[in-house]
Amino acid sequence: PFDPRLVEDDVRALHRSGRFIDIKPKYQRVPDGIVVIFQVVERPIIRKITYVGYKINRAKLEKASELKVGDALDPHMIEDARRRIEEYYHEHGHAKASVTVVEGTQIKDREVVFLINEGAKQRVWWTHFKGNEVASAARLRTQIQSKPGIFWFLGGYVDPKKINEDLDGLTAYYRRLGYFQAKVGRQLEYDEDYGWLTITYVINEGIRYQVRNVSVVGNEKFQGLTEADPLAA
Repeated sequence: PFDPRLVEDDVRALHRSGRFIDIKPKYQRVPDGIVVIFQVVERPIIRKITYVGYKINRAKLEKASELKVGDALDPHMIEDARRRIEEYYHEHGHAKASVTVVEGTQIKDREVVFLINEGAKQRVWWTHFKGNEVASAARLRTQIQSKPGIFWFLGGYVDPKKINEDLDGLTAYYRRLGYFQAKVGRQLEYDEDYGWLTITYVINEGIRYQVRNVSVVGNEKFQGLTEADPLAA
């Protein structure tokens, strides 16, 4: 049976494919029922993808971009691919890497060109903590991701995203200990060649909140619930 809602679902499904700029359903009545016609305007197809300025394995770039020849040339997909390549570099020690789309944002384009500035590869030399009193530096290092690699050369890449996540992780750690007003900042210090980074986390612990009393309200069936009573748990 003909159902306009199914046609609308089909239009949305075609849009999600990313291969069409415009889709318009049309209907034609015939003796046996209705013929549904989808009038579409296709997006151009990517014929070539070029990476300029990279030194790593090209296969890693292709995997990071998730873009391949034969895909529809969608500016939004191209921008997502650019962002993924940039994130890949940041996660692997190239904290200042940048990626620019030189070609592939116009409808007339058939080739996508990414211009890559890898920048220097950077690793974490050491992490310091200032202002911590309730927890030792060794304990706080278990709460962060940004730390020196094994023997300083296996892992330990500088990743700005992880450094920001470490701020949130340290703050959450202090909140779990009752320091609800704790604040955490960070200072970044590079060596002369910008190859090694020393991170200093600056901590303002604030006061520690403690439980003053525990009250049970609304209990009618069980009176006198106390901390020692298993029902109080």
